[in-house]
Amino acid sequence: MNSAPTEMELWAHVYRISRQHGDAAWRYLADQISEFLMAGDEAGVRHWRDLEDRLRRLRRGGSLH
Repeated sequence: MNSAPTEMELWAHVYRISRQHGDAAWRYLADQISEFLMAGDEAGVRHWRDLEDRLRRLRRGGSLH
């Protein structure tokens, strides 16, 4: 059984996405959310929406905590 990612792991993931995809990070996250929605995977959708929220906070200059 996999445990839920920690806050640090979530921030690290969103930081990597931001660095790898630049301005296309929003599209990347939307595509991931869409895939999990179509698969009916609510936990997956929640995970990627959490990352989307963190990207929004990161891009606004918000705290990583």
